[in-house]
Amino acid sequence: MTQPPESENVAEPPVPSRPDRGRTNRWAVTALIAGAVGLAVPAIGLAVAALVQTRRRGGKGRGLAVAALVMSGAWLTAGAVLLSVAAGNGENRGPETGGPRASALSAGDCFINFRREGAKVFAQAAPCEKLHQGEVLAVPVLPAVRYPGEERLAADAQGACRREAAPLYEAGRGEEFTLVVDRPDRRAWEGGDHAVRCLLRYSDGAKMYILSNAPRMTSELAAGDCVGTWSDSGSVELVDCDQKHEVQVFARVTLKQEKYPNDAQVLTLCADRARKVFGTAPPKDLLLRYAGPDELEWARGQRDAVCLVTSRKGRLSRSLVPELKRS
Repeated sequence: MTQPPESENVAEPPVPSRPDRGRTNRWAVTALIAGAVGLAVPAIGLAVAALVQTRRRGGKGRGLAVAALVMSGAWLTAGAVLLSVAAGNGENRGPETGGPRASALSAGDCFINFRREGAKVFAQAAPCEKLHQGEVLAVPVLPAVRYPGEERLAADAQGACRREAAPLYEAGRGEEFTLVVDRPDRRAWEGGDHAVRCLLRYSDGAKMYILSNAPRMTSELAAGDCVGTWSDSGSVELVDCDQKHEVQVFARVTLKQEKYPNDAQVLTLCADRARKVFGTAPPKDLLLRYAGPDELEWARGQRDAVCLVTSRKGRLSRSLVPELKRS
């Protein structure tokens, strides 16, 4: 059998190709770009693919892939923080935040489930005739100016509520409650909400009435107070003077007699005070009355009496005491 001639041009067997270790992995480059522009999830996938390829095949790009993973983690962390802050700045009315905000209450509402977190006040509306922790005294609205800053807004809100509660403080009832002020935050203020909630949180436990209608001893009555139905028991219930009421206090007088006075002496003193308060004698359809110490209270040193006015026909439905002349 003829053998083929030897030749110097016989082809060499093929040599297996080897990767070019100088080339940068394209997935690593793409992952870095995606991570830089905030495409965190795609960047993570590309970076993982680049790491796998460079480990198996060699080549450059592991550092770029790691950098892409770091940037993607930073983007995801920042997003989680922003979502948390946004949730904290919301209305916070869900169970996860402790209940409804006090900003949902109106003047005259009673509340339970009171809780405070910094400047935020939480309270749930409840019937005033049932046990409750406090009441909303008033909802004053502050002037519509640019957001004055947290410190100034807090001071203005506190001042507005102190003015609303002034009659209770002047009557010596400040120990019966703690004045709590719920004010809008910056976001609410700039959205047009300038209302402040003035809450009275009871100091001595839950009640089944509101402080403005609380039973009051007749010896504690002040000028301007309106009484729904008079009682000689020594304890009466105050009402808003715009509601139907039987009597209104127009003055307190001090009895200076050495002996226990009779009715005529006290009524004469009240009539003199009526002329000063009303500027003239009370109208003919009104009747003067008074409430003063009995003989036992007189013996104990009680000398103050309250002068009252009541209608001869029906009940009163408004305040009769001039605002600037209340004493």
